[in-house]
Amino acid sequence: MVVVTEPSRELVSRTSAQGRLALTAVTLWFNKDDHHALVPYIVTTTGDVSGLKPEAPVRYRGVDVGKVAGIQLSPDKPGVIEVRIGVDPLTPVTTTTWAQLGYLGVTGITFISLQDKSADGPKLATSPDKPAAIAM
Repeated sequence: MVVVTEPSRELVSRTSAQGRLALTAVTLWFNKDDHHALVPYIVTTTGDVSGLKPEAPVRYRGVDVGKVAGIQLSPDKPGVIEVRIGVDPLTPVTTTTWAQLGYLGVTGITFISLQDKSADGPKLATSPDKPAAIAM
């Protein structure tokens, strides 16, 4: 028979609390880049978006800058697919920016790739109420 004494209960309680605190700290550390607001855009296409899923990466010239928020058929334009994306506010999305699908390695994970001939063009105005459209 094992006798549990008060000091061992206190030790278990303290160790458990320290473990929860460490887990919280690690979670916050790994999610530290997710605390800024992403700028909304809608990528529009009449092509196939097979394999693209919400939370898929959005890259600007190969650099991770955001994620896919949602995919739907356009309620206003038959045959058009709308892909809602959120992009880092520092990303130079201009009036000449276009989108294409990209694929990662052998896994074939699909992502949105934003391309631009020049980042010097006029910035594409967007807002949460009326996200600007980027053609694919």
